[in-house]
This record gives sequence, C-alpha cells and structure tokens, in this order.
Amino acid sequence: MKMVRRGSPAKFYITAAAALVYATSAPLYEPYHFVIFAAVLVLVFLGSSALFKGKKEFVPIQPEKPKEEPKKEPEKEEKSHTGNPEVDKIIDEGREYLKKLRAADDAIPDETLSEDITRMERASADIFRYIADHPEKAPQIRKFMNYYLPTTLKLLGSYQRLSAQNVKGENITSTLFNIAGMMHTVADAFEKQLDSLYAEEAMDISADITVFETLLKQEGFVDEDKQEQEEAKK
Repeated sequence: MKMVRRGSPAKFYITAAAALVYATSAPLYEPYHFVIFAAVLVLVFLGSSALFKGKKEFVPIQPEKPKEEPKKEPEKEEKSHTGNPEVDKIIDEGREYLKKLRAADDAIPDETLSEDITRMERASADIFRYIADHPEKAPQIRKFMNYYLPTTLKLLGSYQRLSAQNVKGENITSTLFNIAGMMHTVADAFEKQLDSLYAEEAMDISADITVFETLLKQEGFVDEDKQEQEEAKK
C-alpha cells in the first residue's frame, strides 16, 4: 500500500466565487484593473489550496509487469552434407549422441565423473568433425558408433537412476562406484579412438620428414655431428 493525497475541489469553488464577487463589485474598465483582478484570483487560489489540502488515501501498489524476454527461436538442426548419405547419417546420429552426453553431464553432479564425460564429449565432437572432413574414414568408427556410444549412455542412465535413490545399499553403492571408474576408462578409449584416425596421416608426415631430412643431409645442410649430440641429450 502507498499513501496518496486526493486534491480538494474547494479551491476551485472559492476562486470562482471570488472572481464573481470581484467582477460585480470592483471596476474592470482599465487594463491595470484586470492585472489586479488576476493577482487577487491567484492569491485566493493559493490561499484556498493551503487551507484545503484534500484527504489522504491508501491505495494498493500495482506490481510492475515483468519485461517479456524475446522468445528464442529454436536452433535449426544442422545437417551434414558430405556427399555420402551413409556418412551423413553417421554424423547426424553422432550429434544426437553428443546431445545426450551433454544432458547426462548436466544431470550428474559428481565433479570427477563430469570431467570424464566432458572428455568424452570433446573427443566425440572431434571424431565427427574429422569424419565430416574425411568421409572415407567412416568405417573406422563403426564399433565406436554401434557399441561404445550407446553402451556409455546406457551406463550413464543407470548411474543417474541409481544415484537418485534415497536409500543406497551395498549393491547400489558398489554399482555407482564401478560405473564411475569405468567412465574414466571409457574417456581414455574415446581419446584413443580419435588418435587412431590420425595414424595414417602421422605415418605419411613421418615419411615426409624422413625423406626431407635425408635430402637436406645429402645437400650438406645438416650438421650431423651437432644433430647426434642433440639426440644424445634427449
């Protein structure tokens, strides 16, 4: 509630009455007469306003309407376009798995387990980006797609369900412990899966380095004695 003052109409009635009395009893045929007339009315109005201030009332405070936030447009699903329908399907399914991993991460409060899930998310995202750029490598992640990801999500779902129980007996406690420990191993496996995609590229780069180094030695641009000393220090 807040207090407000309602103005009294008496000041208007008194001023009007004063104007009527002055107009009928005082001369109004010279310009200065009208100046005096106006001054008298102002004084009467101010005086009556001071005498009749109106009454105080308490009125309820109207709550401010919350500002409407602009509605967010739903994010458009990004579809893959590698030119290979089968590879596009793999990548799109992989993105769905990533969403489920993030949802599991948000739902599980355990910090250590959350760190392992984050590792899985990053490795998985990098795997699908690599496959989008190298569709020919898609067969290498078949087991990753068909077994690793769905089984991981199944275990995380079990962890969420069991951890939500108010009473945790020996079976639930040991199962939660085993799942959490397994997720660390799974995160390692996801990162190794990503690394394995670069095996062929790493071999090609290593071969290029060997050939390039041999050529530089033949041209006399490499100090072999200095190189041997540096390698011995390693």
